[in-house]
Amino acid sequence: MNASLSRSVVVCGSLLLIAAMGVNSWAQEGVKDILTDDLEMTLPPPVVDGAVEPVIAIDTLDSINIESIGIQDEVDGGFGPDLWNDTSRTELESLLSLLPTSVQSSASHNLMKRLLISSSPVPIKTKDSKNLLEIRLQKLADLGEFSHFGNLLSAIPESSRTKTMRKIQGEVFFMQRDLESACSMASTEVQETSTPFWQKALCICQAISGNLDEALFSLNLLRELLGAKDVGFLELMSVLLGQMPTTTLTLEASALNLVLLIENGLAMPDQWLSEGGPAIQRSIALTETVPLMTRLTAGERAAQMGALEPSELAIIYQKIVFEDNEFENANEIVVEKKGPWGRALLHQASRKKQLPQHRAKLLLESWKNSLEISNVIAIASTNMEAWLSLPVHHDIAFAAPTVIRALVAINSSNKFRNIQLDDGRIADEINYQQLLNNPQTVREGLSGLLVQAVRRGDKPAALQALAQAIVIDPHDPWLLKHLIALRLQLWLELLTEGAETDKEYDDWLISLRPILSIADIETPIAWQAAMAEHWWDNLPTEMDLGTRLAQASDLFVALHALGYSIGTSGWGLLRQGPVIQEEQVPNVGIRFGMNDASRSKRVGDTLLFTLIALGEMGISDAGPVALGSALRNLHRVGLTSEARVLALESFLHNGL
Repeated sequence: MNASLSRSVVVCGSLLLIAAMGVNSWAQEGVKDILTDDLEMTLPPPVVDGAVEPVIAIDTLDSINIESIGIQDEVDGGFGPDLWNDTSRTELESLLSLLPTSVQSSASHNLMKRLLISSSPVPIKTKDSKNLLEIRLQKLADLGEFSHFGNLLSAIPESSRTKTMRKIQGEVFFMQRDLESACSMASTEVQETSTPFWQKALCICQAISGNLDEALFSLNLLRELLGAKDVGFLELMSVLLGQMPTTTLTLEASALNLVLLIENGLAMPDQWLSEGGPAIQRSIALTETVPLMTRLTAGERAAQMGALEPSELAIIYQKIVFEDNEFENANEIVVEKKGPWGRALLHQASRKKQLPQHRAKLLLESWKNSLEISNVIAIASTNMEAWLSLPVHHDIAFAAPTVIRALVAINSSNKFRNIQLDDGRIADEINYQQLLNNPQTVREGLSGLLVQAVRRGDKPAALQALAQAIVIDPHDPWLLKHLIALRLQLWLELLTEGAETDKEYDDWLISLRPILSIADIETPIAWQAAMAEHWWDNLPTEMDLGTRLAQASDLFVALHALGYSIGTSGWGLLRQGPVIQEEQVPNVGIRFGMNDASRSKRVGDTLLFTLIALGEMGISDAGPVALGSALRNLHRVGLTSEARVLALESFLHNGL
């Protein structure tokens, strides 16, 4: 089957086609391309933010500090019982409060979320201590992690819930557009507290339920009680009650102001869309009554911040309506019309029935476009099926380096990064083929055959088992991660074979080796110090020295921090730049605290200091000193996989 790719291909809704096409078409006979109509959505339905009954990761509440409660233990992906060993109470409270929730980094967001929901004994509080559960719940709400917020709150006994916790819960209900629960809560809380938040909430609820006289009465009372900082709320309420047409004030980004903007049908402030935190962005993106382009802008920001799953962003992309001529000329159109609209067009266009070469070019343009906003991981993940559908073939080898980077990006996303492909539970001596005869055990049988085939390096058998399993469960993340891993291997094999006779293929491999090493992707040749120089020599000749040095400095420092050798001559390359360089670095107190925590093996403190040091811009904006320090200290306390994910995000977003 060493023919050129002259037929149109699409992505099969069941992902069967993707798995079947995984066998190299130049090396495997008998595998046919299955053609269907335009790509159907196979993404799972969006997650509902409502709380579910959590599994409390504490055995007996009476025997431990109630603040140690979590909803994720070490088995489920939490950081384990030793997280806060040797941490002082005062420092823990201070560092948790300093966590930057509006971080432009999905990787940092995910680390914060895991830390906040982990079950682990905390230092005993004193009479002057802050409530750690209040801090954790507030941070989860600010991160837009509404589902995890609800689960953690549900794990806290009613008797231990404070007024502050209930206020945060009310804000979350409003952010989720669960107005029934929010208003029910407001009606109860105003009877027990005179907090302005609940009085404002009740006024909103009265207005949107049609009780205008009561709302007007409440608003008049609030005008006497509230100060200058609430003038935005008062004007928005006046608009809702028909007392004024609109407001021109600069509005604070808050849950109540967001509800009023939506209920009034007013445009979201530009400042909210450009600077708002993940909770605001997620809420805007998922509100059906907000204009679609506004939702799309907020959705991309929320996904970049880790508050919106790529599958949720893809659903918003799918809602934009395009003309046929726009699909036909997508690559040319997005050059002139970039931004969220252009990325939505590329997303939909790449899912149409088309030649592989055309799909590859659309995906390359999408990747290039997403680099401009440092959001390649989220946007590549929205296009996961299209990337996986590209047949591994020399006719589209021009796309191979970017395809590999995209698959590495998808594999490092929140959905897949913590999934083990082989946890040792599949036994080599068991005949899993026998389980295929029973409908109740066929999925288990296929999983066993898949893992056994992967262990012995039998890719055709692995892909055959995978194709059948995906038909049964097309959204299973474990199966999808196996598919990503197998496709990565096949693309790398294509480049490796081609590099034997074609220098261009060899150059592509050289450019990929640092990323593959950081991602811990197995390759025929392990990282060696000389590869740093090879990578430098392989950089585009048109790249200026300043850009070369900037990329090399970050890359060499990150590799060294993760335990890879650069070599004396490799470091010598960096001396071509200025002797003294400027860089924004965390203050001395943060840097000293981070180093001291990691050398003392205080895992939780090290993680907190690292996240604070990286700041709201995240690791993609960090210079070599901050980058190296963050990765080195995480590596030192055993958080090497977390350090790899941060480094990958930085380098993928910065075009390496």
